[in-house]
Amino acid sequence: MVGQPDGNKTYYFGIDGLRFLAACLAASFHLCFWSWAQTGSTPNLILEGAARFDALTSFTWFGWVGVEIFFVISGLVIANSANGRTPIEFAKGRLLRLYPGAWICATVALAALLYMHQLPFQRIVKGYIASLALFPASRRWVDGVYWTLTVEIVFYALIFGLQIFRRFASVSVLAWVLTIWSAAFNALLILNLLHITHTPAMDWGRRPQLENVLLLRHGAFFAIGIWLWLIAAHRRDVSIFLGLALGMAVGACEIASRALEIIQQTPAAAGQSPLVPVLIWLTVIFALFLFTRFAKELRPRSPVSASILRGLGLMTYPMYLLHTVVGTTILRLLIDGGAAPYAALPIALGSDIALAWLVSATIEPVIRRKLRHGLTDIQIAMRNRPAGLFVSGGEIRSPHDQAPALAP
Repeated sequence: MVGQPDGNKTYYFGIDGLRFLAACLAASFHLCFWSWAQTGSTPNLILEGAARFDALTSFTWFGWVGVEIFFVISGLVIANSANGRTPIEFAKGRLLRLYPGAWICATVALAALLYMHQLPFQRIVKGYIASLALFPASRRWVDGVYWTLTVEIVFYALIFGLQIFRRFASVSVLAWVLTIWSAAFNALLILNLLHITHTPAMDWGRRPQLENVLLLRHGAFFAIGIWLWLIAAHRRDVSIFLGLALGMAVGACEIASRALEIIQQTPAAAGQSPLVPVLIWLTVIFALFLFTRFAKELRPRSPVSASILRGLGLMTYPMYLLHTVVGTTILRLLIDGGAAPYAALPIALGSDIALAWLVSATIEPVIRRKLRHGLTDIQIAMRNRPAGLFVSGGEIRSPHDQAPALAP
């Protein structure tokens, strides 16, 4: 849901802060570590050896865990968004949330890449077109971070399917399927990384695109979000807590395996502990539980603080989409202009945040408004056909009150 909380529903402002934290983690990883430590990555090609940030390695190498945090938040938010809504309403809301920001940020990234001349023109244009469409099976993007949106879209499609068949009340079944499905894959992955077993297809860089499209690796994170939402909606059966515990175990294994991949394949990360990102992620999950379970007690005490948190939440999406290509480009231009690398770094990060605010506060709402009008016209033209799109996909009601509203 885009906009302010509805009527008497509780709004979880804490999620906005956690979402911004996740974006900051991802930005610190790509700008402060990946840009010099991973040869051949897009930020590395843009920076082109102009700087190294060795002193920040211990504080930034694990920033990729922000993506796993995003997936958990998405599972929680999307479950709430779909609850009691018709499939057409849900699909419209997701389109309005994803595409305007993606179109704007992809265009800005395109301009940055063309200006820097670091990648072949044909590759840039193909990546740009794929990023505009957000086609899940694409292998190239104008910015590598767009792969996470394809994972999100697959999850949205699963929720949409539940709604079409009016089975959203069985969303816990989907959570179990995602958890078990992901558990099998991640167990094999971590056994491979520890050299207990050897499955060549699981080796770094050899796994197919199906890993993302089938939610093999990340399915458990969305399931965790669903479990947390069910608990927040006062559904506290033993099976829900068991599912949450299993999902968290699978999520911790995925994060540990990702950490091991980076440590083994990236010399600059040698000697780092894979437990660090796991502990950070578990801390954020605990914070999510607190912010949803004790929403009234932990809500902002003033309208100003509530507005600030809301603004941070809205700017997180463009910040995430802009930070890799655009942030690294700004960093490179500052260094080429004579700035010391460690002085240029906070300026580049701050510029990324400022640009994200500009997009979320001014440009994105205009495009979203125009797109909403177009989608509404299509919705009216369909005139309730097929009928299944226009009836509720099912609802889980809280025994005490309405399901709480969440940040989009």
